[in-house]
Amino acid sequence: MDRKNENVESTPGEKDDKIVIIVPVVIKHIFAENYSRSHGSQKDKRFDSHGGTVKRNKEVTLWKDNFFRRRHLIIVTVMVAILIIITATLCGFYVNSPQRVVPIEFNETDETDEPIESDDYELISREEYDAIPRRGVLEPLDLPVKYVIIAHTDGNNCTNIYQCKEIARLIQKYHMDVLGWDDIGLNFMVGGDGRVYEGCGYEEGAHTLRYNFDSVCISLMGNFDAYEPTKQQLQTVQNFIKDGVKRSVIQRDYVLYAHGQLTGGASPGQHVYNKIVNWLHWSAEVIPKE
Repeated sequence: MDRKNENVESTPGEKDDKIVIIVPVVIKHIFAENYSRSHGSQKDKRFDSHGGTVKRNKEVTLWKDNFFRRRHLIIVTVMVAILIIITATLCGFYVNSPQRVVPIEFNETDETDEPIESDDYELISREEYDAIPRRGVLEPLDLPVKYVIIAHTDGNNCTNIYQCKEIARLIQKYHMDVLGWDDIGLNFMVGGDGRVYEGCGYEEGAHTLRYNFDSVCISLMGNFDAYEPTKQQLQTVQNFIKDGVKRSVIQRDYVLYAHGQLTGGASPGQHVYNKIVNWLHWSAEVIPKE
């Protein structure tokens, strides 16, 4: 019995040995598992970090490629924007400069129409080009007038009725809104289309000091220091004067002057001046008026 008990008592010792052996194995297993987890996550982190870097590098490279691919379009866009700003600035200076009339926009087609080519002329009334009503009442001219004064508007020319109507409106607006006059200061205007555009008509204008009450001012639309007048313009001016003599609103022995002869300015421009000095009633002599 005792031996059996001894044998039985020796069993726990054997179990203790097994436990001693098993514990290190379990610890090693747990440590290996934790090591694998920790190092595995670090590896994943390294992978994610590397992958993110590659992704960002690809995005930067793609942005650079797009930029260099589109750099010509960007440069052209910037240049166009600068050109638009410069053009708008210059147009603003030109429109606001004195004695300049620039048609900004036409409400109707601006295609060139057939000019007047006859001994007659066509008169476009104030109503036909939508003139602004004048302020108050103007004094009538002392008819028949003794002097015919040839001037120019010193702005853009026109080649058809739509453009010329617009210029007539702009001139009147400038005279009334900027200069503060009661109406357009010119008696009549002649466009490059060969038509006569009524200004203040046979009422006292505001064009030439000391001559406003006994003269009719015919102003050609355009700047004729810069370019030649059209044949239709010159022919219409002559036809209009002849008709005025026939209707007894211009004296038969009228005197023709260039506007600049009486004001010291450049109107009606050298190109027109060179033409009218050969007309029958032009006078080189200017008699001063009190």
